[in-house]
Amino acid sequence: MTSAHNDLPGSDFRFSPRANRAHEIAWRAWGDEAFAEARAVGKPVLLAISAVWCHWCHVMDETSYSDPQVMAAIADGFVAVRVDNDRRPDVNRRYNMGGWPTIAFLTAAGEVLTGATYLVPRLGATGRATGPITRRSRARRRRGSGGRCSTW
Repeated sequence: MTSAHNDLPGSDFRFSPRANRAHEIAWRAWGDEAFAEARAVGKPVLLAISAVWCHWCHVMDETSYSDPQVMAAIADGFVAVRVDNDRRPDVNRRYNMGGWPTIAFLTAAGEVLTGATYLVPRLGATGRATGPITRRSRARRRRGSGGRCSTW
């Protein structure tokens, strides 16, 4: 896959130049619309801050964000927002968790629930994705539709 396939035309989203499926996630741009959607559907926001020059951001695109179970967990449990560090340094200053990539889990009001830097999918012996993203999505489903951000 060439980088042309990884930079979605007309968007601010840039992905690893190597083969990956991160572009298949329904990323939203940073802004009021994404947070309004999170409020409307009662889901937390998964904020991904990356940088085109960041090796581990590329690895995250190629591993975690390309894992089918992680992709499904993100679609099911979160409103996914992607921000380029160089294009939105204001968002990076506010939410960076100590490096890149940053994954911040936010309420629909933009308050930080938790976050981390690179998150590996951590496939267990069963082949099931057992990393933090999929665990949070499964926990939210077990709580039922309540699963509002405030109960995280």
